[in-house]
Amino acid sequence: MKTASDIHLNPSSPAPLPAADLRRILEEKDRLLAQQQALNAELRKHILLLEEQLRLARLRKFGARSEKLPFQGELFDEAELEVSLEEVEKELAEAEEPKKPRKRHTKADGFDENLPRIQVHLELDAEEKAGARKTF
Repeated sequence: MKTASDIHLNPSSPAPLPAADLRRILEEKDRLLAQQQALNAELRKHILLLEEQLRLARLRKFGARSEKLPFQGELFDEAELEVSLEEVEKELAEAEEPKKPRKRHTKADGFDENLPRIQVHLELDAEEKAGARKTF
C-alpha cells in the first residue's frame, strides 16, 4: 500500500495544483460551457427559423392556393361555355387575315449563277476499283 510520502517521492506523478489554480480552471471551464450553451441556443433558434421558412415556401409553391384561379368556379358551366366559344370563334373569323403563301425553295435557288465554278474529276486506280467492287 502506498503512503503519502511515496506519492511525493515519485518523480513521474505531477505536483498537486494549488486550490486557487484549480478554482480558476473550473471557473474558466464553466464560462466556456456557458458560452457554448448560448451559441447552441442561438443556432437552434436559427434552425427553427429556417425550417419555418422552408415550410412556408413549400406551402406557397405546392399549397392549394396556388391552384385556384379566378375563373375556375365557372369551368363546368357548359351552356355558357359553348356560347362564349361561339362568340370567340366569330371574333377570330372576322379578325383573321389571309395568310401569305410561303415561298418554296427549290434546288434552282442555290448559289448565284455568277460565282466561278471549278469541276474536279477524280480517276480511280485499278486497285481502288477492285477494292470498291468487293462486297462484305
